[in-house]
Amino acid sequence: MKLLNVLAKILKWPFLLLIILMLLILAARFAGRKIIESKTEITHPSGIDLCKIIQINGAGLHTLMRGIDTTNPVLLFVHGGPGTPSMPMHRFYEAELTKHFIVVHFDQRASGKSAKQPDLYKEPTIQQYVDDLVEMSVRLAKQFGHEKVVIGERRCGFNGANLKMLCEGQKNWQPSKTTRMGLGV
Repeated sequence: MKLLNVLAKILKWPFLLLIILMLLILAARFAGRKIIESKTEITHPSGIDLCKIIQINGAGLHTLMRGIDTTNPVLLFVHGGPGTPSMPMHRFYEAELTKHFIVVHFDQRASGKSAKQPDLYKEPTIQQYVDDLVEMSVRLAKQFGHEKVVIGERRCGFNGANLKMLCEGQKNWQPSKTTRMGLGV
Protein backbone atom coordinates (compact mmCIF):
# COMPACT_ATOMS: atom_id res chain seq x y z
CA MET A 1 0.00 0.00 0.00
CA LYS A 2 2.88 2.31 0.77
CA LEU A 3 4.26 1.70 -2.71
CA LEU A 4 0.97 2.75 -4.31
CA ASN A 5 0.92 5.98 -2.31
CA VAL A 6 4.48 6.77 -3.38
CA LEU A 7 3.67 6.03 -7.03
CA ALA A 8 0.53 8.18 -6.85
CA LYS A 9 2.53 11.11 -5.48
CA ILE A 10 5.24 10.72 -8.11
CA LEU A 11 2.86 10.33 -11.06
CA LYS A 12 0.33 12.98 -9.99
CA TRP A 13 2.10 15.95 -11.62
CA PRO A 14 3.11 14.27 -14.90
CA PHE A 15 -0.45 12.96 -15.24
CA LEU A 16 -1.93 16.42 -14.62
CA LEU A 17 0.50 17.97 -17.12
CA LEU A 18 -0.49 15.35 -19.69
CA ILE A 19 -4.20 16.13 -19.19
CA ILE A 20 -3.55 19.88 -19.52
CA LEU A 21 -1.49 19.33 -22.68
CA MET A 22 -4.24 17.21 -24.23
CA LEU A 23 -6.84 19.87 -23.44
CA LEU A 24 -4.66 22.58 -24.99
CA ILE A 25 -4.20 20.53 -28.17
CA LEU A 26 -7.95 19.95 -28.46
CA ALA A 27 -8.68 23.64 -27.87
CA ALA A 28 -6.11 24.68 -30.51
CA ARG A 29 -7.58 22.23 -33.02
CA PHE A 30 -11.11 23.50 -32.41
CA ALA A 31 -10.01 27.16 -32.61
CA GLY A 32 -8.00 26.53 -35.79
CA ARG A 33 -10.96 24.85 -37.45
CA LYS A 34 -13.26 27.75 -36.56
CA ILE A 35 -10.76 30.33 -37.85
CA ILE A 36 -10.38 28.54 -41.19
CA GLU A 37 -14.15 28.11 -41.52
CA SER A 38 -14.79 31.79 -40.82
CA LYS A 39 -12.10 32.97 -43.27
CA THR A 40 -13.30 30.70 -46.08
CA GLU A 41 -17.04 30.89 -45.47
CA ILE A 42 -19.13 31.21 -48.63
CA THR A 43 -21.88 33.77 -48.11
CA HIS A 44 -22.79 34.63 -51.70
CA PRO A 45 -26.53 34.05 -52.31
CA SER A 46 -25.89 31.77 -55.29
CA GLY A 47 -23.02 29.95 -53.58
CA ILE A 48 -22.84 26.48 -52.11
CA ASP A 49 -20.95 25.23 -49.05
CA LEU A 50 -22.25 21.78 -48.31
CA CYS A 51 -20.94 18.66 -46.63
CA LYS A 52 -23.15 15.62 -47.10
CA ILE A 53 -23.23 11.91 -47.70
CA ILE A 54 -24.27 10.88 -51.20
CA GLN A 55 -25.42 7.34 -51.85
CA ILE A 56 -23.47 6.03 -54.84
CA ASN A 57 -23.60 2.40 -55.94
CA GLY A 58 -24.75 1.22 -52.52
CA ALA A 59 -22.18 3.21 -50.55
CA GLY A 60 -22.53 6.44 -48.61
CA LEU A 61 -19.69 8.65 -49.86
CA HIS A 62 -18.82 11.72 -47.79
CA THR A 63 -18.82 14.75 -50.10
CA LEU A 64 -17.80 18.41 -49.81
CA MET A 65 -19.19 20.90 -52.36
CA ARG A 66 -18.02 24.53 -52.33
CA GLY A 67 -18.34 27.39 -54.76
CA ILE A 68 -19.16 31.10 -54.88
CA ASP A 69 -21.57 30.63 -57.79
CA THR A 70 -23.45 27.45 -58.71
CA THR A 71 -23.46 28.46 -62.37
CA ASN A 72 -19.68 28.00 -62.48
CA PRO A 73 -18.29 24.73 -63.91
CA VAL A 74 -18.02 21.69 -61.63
CA LEU A 75 -14.49 20.59 -60.67
CA LEU A 76 -14.59 17.06 -59.25
CA PHE A 77 -11.39 16.20 -57.41
CA VAL A 78 -10.25 12.62 -57.11
CA HIS A 79 -7.98 12.51 -54.09
CA GLY A 80 -4.99 10.27 -53.53
CA GLY A 81 -6.91 7.56 -51.69
CA PRO A 82 -7.66 5.19 -50.44
CA GLY A 83 -6.17 6.36 -47.22
CA THR A 84 -6.45 9.40 -45.03
CA PRO A 85 -9.01 12.17 -45.39
CA SER A 86 -7.89 15.38 -47.02
CA MET A 87 -11.08 17.44 -46.86
CA PRO A 88 -10.09 19.53 -43.81
CA MET A 89 -7.31 21.27 -45.75
CA HIS A 90 -9.44 21.98 -48.83
CA ARG A 91 -11.27 24.91 -47.26
CA PHE A 92 -7.98 26.68 -46.69
CA TYR A 93 -5.93 25.80 -49.77
CA GLU A 94 -8.62 25.96 -52.43
CA ALA A 95 -10.40 29.21 -51.58
CA GLU A 96 -9.32 30.73 -54.91
CA LEU A 97 -10.72 27.79 -56.90
CA THR A 98 -14.16 28.29 -55.34
CA LYS A 99 -14.34 31.66 -57.10
CA HIS A 100 -14.22 29.97 -60.51
CA PHE A 101 -15.62 26.46 -59.93
CA ILE A 102 -17.99 24.44 -57.83
CA VAL A 103 -15.23 22.40 -56.21
CA VAL A 104 -16.37 18.92 -55.22
CA HIS A 105 -14.36 16.44 -53.17
CA PHE A 106 -15.51 13.03 -52.14
CA ASP A 107 -13.89 10.51 -49.86
CA GLN A 108 -13.63 7.34 -51.93
CA ARG A 109 -14.60 3.97 -50.54
CA ALA A 110 -12.46 3.01 -47.55
CA SER A 111 -11.12 6.57 -47.26
CA GLY A 112 -11.68 9.36 -44.78
CA LYS A 113 -15.22 9.70 -43.49
CA SER A 114 -16.52 7.27 -46.12
CA ALA A 115 -14.60 4.55 -44.30
CA LYS A 116 -17.06 4.58 -41.42
CA GLN A 117 -19.06 1.78 -43.06
CA PRO A 118 -16.51 -1.05 -42.93
CA ASP A 119 -18.95 -3.75 -43.99
CA LEU A 120 -19.22 -2.10 -47.44
CA TYR A 121 -15.48 -1.66 -47.98
CA LYS A 122 -13.77 -4.88 -47.05
CA GLU A 123 -12.02 -5.14 -50.42
CA PRO A 124 -12.80 -2.18 -52.67
CA THR A 125 -11.96 -2.90 -56.28
CA ILE A 126 -10.70 -0.66 -59.04
CA GLN A 127 -14.02 -1.24 -60.78
CA GLN A 128 -15.88 0.11 -57.73
CA TYR A 129 -13.73 3.25 -57.77
CA VAL A 130 -14.38 3.69 -61.49
CA ASP A 131 -18.13 3.11 -61.12
CA ASP A 132 -18.29 5.59 -58.24
CA LEU A 133 -16.45 8.28 -60.22
CA VAL A 134 -18.65 7.78 -63.27
CA GLU A 135 -21.85 7.95 -61.23
CA MET A 136 -20.65 10.95 -59.21
CA SER A 137 -19.75 12.95 -62.34
CA VAL A 138 -23.08 12.12 -64.02
CA ARG A 139 -25.01 13.20 -60.93
CA LEU A 140 -23.06 16.43 -60.48
CA ALA A 141 -23.55 17.45 -64.10
CA LYS A 142 -27.27 16.85 -63.74
CA GLN A 143 -27.55 18.51 -60.30
CA PHE A 144 -25.89 21.74 -61.40
CA GLY A 145 -27.27 21.76 -64.95
CA HIS A 146 -23.91 21.53 -66.69
CA GLU A 147 -23.04 19.48 -69.72
CA LYS A 148 -19.49 18.83 -68.58
CA VAL A 149 -17.58 18.12 -65.39
CA VAL A 150 -13.88 18.88 -64.97
CA ILE A 151 -12.12 15.98 -63.29
CA GLY A 152 -9.06 16.88 -61.27
CA GLU A 153 -6.70 14.78 -59.27
CA ARG A 154 -4.93 15.40 -56.03
CA ARG A 155 -1.71 13.70 -54.98
CA CYS A 156 -1.89 11.08 -57.72
CA GLY A 157 -5.66 10.88 -57.22
CA PHE A 158 -5.97 7.23 -58.08
CA ASN A 159 -3.77 8.08 -61.04
CA GLY A 160 -6.41 10.28 -62.60
CA ALA A 161 -5.34 9.81 -66.22
CA ASN A 162 -5.57 6.04 -65.91
CA LEU A 163 -8.88 6.36 -64.11
CA LYS A 164 -10.30 8.41 -66.97
CA MET A 165 -9.21 5.73 -69.44
CA LEU A 166 -10.80 3.03 -67.28
CA CYS A 167 -14.05 5.00 -67.22
CA GLU A 168 -14.30 5.04 -71.00
CA GLY A 169 -16.65 2.33 -72.14
CA GLN A 170 -18.49 2.18 -68.81
CA LYS A 171 -22.28 2.12 -68.88
CA ASN A 172 -22.91 5.73 -67.78
CA TRP A 173 -19.59 7.24 -68.90
CA GLN A 174 -19.88 9.96 -71.51
CA PRO A 175 -16.43 11.29 -72.52
CA SER A 176 -18.04 14.42 -73.95
CA LYS A 177 -19.24 15.21 -70.42
CA THR A 178 -15.65 15.62 -69.16
CA THR A 179 -13.66 18.62 -70.33
CA ARG A 180 -10.14 17.84 -69.14
CA MET A 181 -8.02 16.48 -66.37
CA GLY A 182 -6.85 18.96 -63.74
CA LEU A 183 -3.83 18.46 -61.55
CA GLY A 184 -3.99 19.38 -57.89
CA VAL A 185 -0.92 20.01 -55.81
